[in-house]
Amino acid sequence: MNLSHALYDRGWDGFAAKLLIRPPSRGVQSIAVNYACLFICFAVCSSSGYSYQSQTYIDQSLTSPNYPFNYPRSTTCLWSLRRLSTSYAVRLTFLSFYLESSSGCTHDYVEIRDGDLLSTSRLIGKFCGTRMPPIIVSKYKFIFVRFVSDLDYFPSTRKFHATFRAIVPGKH
Repeated sequence: MNLSHALYDRGWDGFAAKLLIRPPSRGVQSIAVNYACLFICFAVCSSSGYSYQSQTYIDQSLTSPNYPFNYPRSTTCLWSLRRLSTSYAVRLTFLSFYLESSSGCTHDYVEIRDGDLLSTSRLIGKFCGTRMPPIIVSKYKFIFVRFVSDLDYFPSTRKFHATFRAIVPGKH
């Protein structure tokens, strides 16, 4: 099974083309296994790919490409943050957030969804500007985080940093 079929089979429809169609020099750089999860590393979205397995008692980082420096223009990334089991949820907390501001977040934005598949997931919100997204706790298997930047270089500071971890719902 090739990678594009694997993504479609897991409900990543409509996004696989954006992730997989790249000039040869910007194609898949490496495939690595970490925390028993598969990561597919791209030149721009170095941590974009299948999913991170959330860990208890350990905050893991999720950052914009090129962090702590400005993210590049014309970039699309997708991360899925997976809970450990049905006994857990994933908590996503943004620590810094500096994106281009626009009405309806149509330029640079972070979109967050909660669900078992991307295609059927519930939209939590679409965020841009400098207003920090709220702390998000999953109700389903994944929190999907999609980041999109447009063609321009505005504003002068463009980056975000978040942490996520597995939690027992109602106890954290």
